[in-house]
Amino acid sequence: MLVADNFDMLIIPGGWVFDFETDLTPLGEQKINEFVKNGGGYLGICAGAFFASGDGYPNARIEKKIIGGRAGIVWGTGKVHVTFTDKGREIFDLQVPESEQWSMYFANGALFKMEEGCTNCILDIPITQYDSLITYKSFKGRNIVPNHPVIEGVELVSDNFHDFPSAAICGEFGEGRVICFGPHPELSGPSFIDIIVQSIQWICKLGDIGCT
Repeated sequence: MLVADNFDMLIIPGGWVFDFETDLTPLGEQKINEFVKNGGGYLGICAGAFFASGDGYPNARIEKKIIGGRAGIVWGTGKVHVTFTDKGREIFDLQVPESEQWSMYFANGALFKMEEGCTNCILDIPITQYDSLITYKSFKGRNIVPNHPVIEGVELVSDNFHDFPSAAICGEFGEGRVICFGPHPELSGPSFIDIIVQSIQWICKLGDIGCT
């Protein structure tokens, strides 16, 4: 049973978020909400980030939201260039300049922007605003727009990247902690494996760095 006494955290990876919602059902979504509220951690990558945000894709169920802010989407696969915020460098234990750009693998992923007054309607809990950890700069790859021709090798500076600038975010939901990645850190090279480890340590409150 998914309860905080039995597990430290839940990881929902990339995939097709519509399948996740169908398989989990509203009851499963409620159990995840209760798990995080009661102190369990949550790490969402790509589809897992959409799932936590409760929006950004067709027919999303926003009532299950466990991370503050709004989500958007860019349809495409390839490499995004990103930079780390002060909070990101702190949580990920990085000694890199603010302007240094890293490359991450991206596949129809989530983008985030701030929004006040978010609430989880399943448990009737207000959600605090997120902290941005990683910021999008640009995307180059294979632009895939549903029902349109595929465009190869495009340099895409989408309006969505300006309106939804965050690539990774963190926040608290009840007693639990949440980190969401829009791109795929696990497919972005050895340095990002360390970032995943640091993310897990923060989510599980090991060597604790709190939320702002």
